[in-house]
Formats: sequence, structure tokens, C-alpha cells
Amino acid sequence: QESFLMFTTSLLSGDVCTHAQLFMWGIDDQSVTDFVVQAKIKNWGGTVDSSDWMTGADLAAANTVANLDTSGFVVDAYNAFADGPDASLEDQVTSSNLLWLCLSSSRQSGAGNAPTGNEYVDLTSADGTNKPKLAVTMYG
Repeated sequence: QESFLMFTTSLLSGDVCTHAQLFMWGIDDQSVTDFVVQAKIKNWGGTVDSSDWMTGADLAAANTVANLDTSGFVVDAYNAFADGPDASLEDQVTSSNLLWLCLSSSRQSGAGNAPTGNEYVDLTSADGTNKPKLAVTMYG
């Protein structure tokens, strides 16, 4: 399963982003065999349709800008994503930009352990009480 996020960064003042970190509220952890939630850059255009879903090969080829290892997943609190191995999240944030992300499991892209059953973590959406957050530090 994939999830899609968009952050508006056009209201930020400054010229250069020096740090960016994604935070998402944990609702439920049913991951018996831990995996990594990967945040990939994906412009889904504001309305998700069938063309936005990415194949395992497309996910494997896309740059991961943030990771959340479910071994440290916390329920009823914000979970901080670590820097991704392929690209910097802060390099994606500009003073006049929308940041588009696709979240997926490392298992979908061919990396990580095979699940032992119906395993998942549940993160709050933008419709929830504790919305996803993008913490940004800029200077300029």
C-alpha cells in the first residue's frame, strides 16, 4: 500500500533549506517482521488516481529522501523519519515549491524481509487530528 503527501513550502522565508525532517503520528503497529517506510519523491498532482501508484521496480528506482524503521515505531506519538539513503529531503524544499511524497514499504521495492502475514503500521493522514509535519530550517 502507498500513501501520498504534499507539503506547501512556498510560504517559507529564506533562500536555502539547511534541514528538513518528516514526522508522522503513529496509530497502530502490526509489524511482526520489521520493515522500513520509505518516503519517495513523486509528484501525484494533488488528486490521486490509478496512474500515481508505483510498481515495485519504479519504487526501487525512485530516490528515497526519508526513512522510518518500524523497529522503533511509536504508537500515540510522532515518529521521526531519518534521512534517506539516496537524496536529501532538505534539497527538495525551496522557497517557492510544493513537496510531493509517496510513502511505501521497503518490501514493495524488493528490499527488506518478507512479511509473515498481514503486517502494517498505521500513520495518521492529513484528515486526522495529528497531521503529518514537515519541520524545516531555512536561512537566507
